[in-house]
Amino acid sequence: MSSALNHALISPRGNNFFEFNCRAFRLCPANLTSKLILDIGASNLTLFGRNAVLRGAQVVNLDPIYREVHNDPDVDIVNCEVDVGAPEYDIPVLSLPPVKANVAALAQAIPFSDNTFDMIVSFACVEYLPVEDYEVALREMLRVVKPGGTIRLAPVGEVDDIHQFGHYTYAGSYKYVASEFEGALKNLGAKIEFHFFDFPEVGDYDQRGVIVTKPI
Repeated sequence: MSSALNHALISPRGNNFFEFNCRAFRLCPANLTSKLILDIGASNLTLFGRNAVLRGAQVVNLDPIYREVHNDPDVDIVNCEVDVGAPEYDIPVLSLPPVKANVAALAQAIPFSDNTFDMIVSFACVEYLPVEDYEVALREMLRVVKPGGTIRLAPVGEVDDIHQFGHYTYAGSYKYVASEFEGALKNLGAKIEFHFFDFPEVGDYDQRGVIVTKPI
């Protein structure tokens, strides 16, 4: 994370990052109460999830890095102990309430039953997916979200890009292909809504997000 983004988004309790995520996902924090949320690509910061728990939500974090942190192929993937926080940014994450579980898994193979979650969120993770796995991952998300529930992804650019977010640098990330991603979305047969969100903390430009609603 760049120093500019660090100073812009990281507050003593991670509230700036949470508020920004809510804008990106087009979420009202007051509507998170009693929701069971899957956060895909939560990393070890877990800031969105822990702040959502403060608002009455239950959150499950999913990220393959949890297995890498343990360096153990036999780690319990649905009950990982994660060394949370980012001491290099002086974020006291442990002062926030814990999430329900940290799951070491890929978006392409989510280890939960059909219709489990009220909502799925994922920030800055689409570009990590191989292009050929866009539809696989989206269908997995649609499978585990409840009918009427939503999948909220951001950013999802309108043009092809290696790094959608100019203030991030992802070593070895996959190239994001907008046409392929939009095609995968359309193949889901679900309601798709694109929206734009501002990012005034860092620069005068908008990013695009998408909300997928599972049919009832």
